[in-house]
Amino acid sequence: MPTMPYWMNKTPEMVAMDRWFSGPDLVVKYSNAINSVLASQLSNALPATSDVLDNELPGQQAGAFAHFGRDWLNPGNPSSGGRYWPHVPTFTIISWFQIGVLHAARKGLGWTELTNRGDDPLQVFEPEMNWSAMVESDLDGVLPLVTTWVCSSPAGTGTVEVDAVRGPTAVEMIIATPQPKTMRSRINDEVQAVIDAQWIILHGGASANDQVNNDDYEPPSEPEP
Repeated sequence: MPTMPYWMNKTPEMVAMDRWFSGPDLVVKYSNAINSVLASQLSNALPATSDVLDNELPGQQAGAFAHFGRDWLNPGNPSSGGRYWPHVPTFTIISWFQIGVLHAARKGLGWTELTNRGDDPLQVFEPEMNWSAMVESDLDGVLPLVTTWVCSSPAGTGTVEVDAVRGPTAVEMIIATPQPKTMRSRINDEVQAVIDAQWIILHGGASANDQVNNDDYEPPSEPEP
């Protein structure tokens, strides 16, 4: 993340999650993830190990946990945040991730496996049924997980949120955080060129565009009725 220059990207840990939750034994992997989160909630402590990192990023687990516990969280003061978002309390970040992972794993298991676990698929898939017009047959079967991270608000504002939604081919878990530094879309330059061209068409000439870029432009006054 320290070198992440865009507002949407994947870290190595997210790639590891995508790989882990797209391979074999998904029922076991999702079930283990659910049990791990539930245990951490009961003990009021984050898991100390990770099957995902152990298997997909061998030897890097300690560094990943250190990054999470230093840059995202403030273990010494749960009411404060880590280095990247000091205004976002640690305990809220943990809560968002715990519930977000639970939702993603349950949605990944599908209707039948949820029923076998004693969970209520009607509750788990309420958004998909109400908003996506999906039916039970659409929501059955085990699907892989895809993680997405967006920096959805300017640095120093906003909060951390997590959500999950199931589609026809995969479950998406979205992590939304404020920007740790100024970021922009990869296609910013391309879009800006189009916007500049449109401005020239709308306002008559490159000189107006230059004035806008230099904060010297004054729009023409509206004609009196």
